[in-house]
Amino acid sequence: YSNGTTETATRRLADLLFMLQDYETALMHYRNCSKDFNNEKQQNYFAATQEMIGVCLFLLGKDVENYLDNAYVYYQRSGRDRFAMRTTFFYGDILKMRGNFKTASEIYSRATERDMDPFCAAILQEQAAFCYVFMNPPMLRKFSFRLVMAGERFADINKKKHALRCYEWAYSVYEGRNWSMVDDHLHLSLVRFSSSLGRVDQSIEYIKKLLEKNQQSFQRQNSIVREYLYNCQANSTSNGNDPFPITP
Repeated sequence: YSNGTTETATRRLADLLFMLQDYETALMHYRNCSKDFNNEKQQNYFAATQEMIGVCLFLLGKDVENYLDNAYVYYQRSGRDRFAMRTTFFYGDILKMRGNFKTASEIYSRATERDMDPFCAAILQEQAAFCYVFMNPPMLRKFSFRLVMAGERFADINKKKHALRCYEWAYSVYEGRNWSMVDDHLHLSLVRFSSSLGRVDQSIEYIKKLLEKNQQSFQRQNSIVREYLYNCQANSTSNGNDPFPITP
């Protein structure tokens, strides 16, 4: 739209009223713009006005769900993925503030199903996970499962600290449940990331727990120990520490 069009002038007036905190009048003009953009099949402009309608309604203490959901859908249709993600985080925060953690988790999970920046996808998975722990009653298995998925995504893009954080939270749920396959996967991941981040003492504790049940095959145990020793040696090269610390 050019600067001289009625739609542009109305949108600018709505933005000015919003900045002056006259949300009721701004809302009226955003709605007028939204109708025009929808009639003219301008998906990007329609999504933007739907988002601002949702923001105004939120600031006025009213229901926002339909408008923010529309904004997300039409941003996606018009290829504005960055704005769609912004709407997702804003919408999710509103839902969490209102205690609707189930819908918030669904909103975050829906967004991860599309191709997007992998770091953003990992954050969304982590946010979805924490929604489950605040439900009543808490859904701890889904919480830990989503955290493992987030950890995997962080690991894929070499965000080791974030990956380790997710794995440690998930481990706090799975620990002591005698789920051997899950225990092995989490312990091995914790060993790798603890060692690569220079937390050798912590890595030693995890590898002790990994091997103490002795449920892996000889070949698997041999591979785990070799990898651990390699990580210790690589870590000592950069930090000047003893490559093979003594385990009590």
